[in-house]
Amino acid sequence: MTGATQPRKSPVPNTAETRPAPLVDRALARAIDFAMLFIVSFVVVSIIVVGDLMQADAGYWGIGQDDPYAGAVTSVLVAAIYWGYFTVLESQTGWTFGKMLLRLEVRGPQGGRPTIQASLKRNAFTALGLLGLIPVVGGLISGVATVLAIVAIAVTIQKDAANRQGWHDRVAGGARVVKVG
Repeated sequence: MTGATQPRKSPVPNTAETRPAPLVDRALARAIDFAMLFIVSFVVVSIIVVGDLMQADAGYWGIGQDDPYAGAVTSVLVAAIYWGYFTVLESQTGWTFGKMLLRLEVRGPQGGRPTIQASLKRNAFTALGLLGLIPVVGGLISGVATVLAIVAIAVTIQKDAANRQGWHDRVAGGARVVKVG
């Protein structure tokens, strides 16, 4: 071996046969990713960072009721975990764990992987957890805003029969999620 690293091969076949991914597949892939991220963020943020390191109440959404610093740390770290996960994986590989399982791939407007900037824009709604920084009502506002963003994404995907692009795909310069293989 010469020490050069080989490019990482996608577990999702990159064939010429691609079509816009159906809404149901996209929703299921996000649900898988969100469930996995919920567990990771619960363990990392609630138990380790807030519970052990900050010695605060380690309840997931209850954090911050008695300690505003713990609530702020929770909001920032959870938003960073979600936004970072989708941004890094989609821009580097074209897929997330959920997308890989459902044989979906994110493509940029020119057909390759989206740029990191496009992926940041496409997944910005996952950072709505930062609204949790608003004292007392931030968690509620964050939850409602996230649900509304997801509903708006689903509606715009469903209305675009030709490309199945949501508003977040258009904000990212025309990203597409395709079914491959």
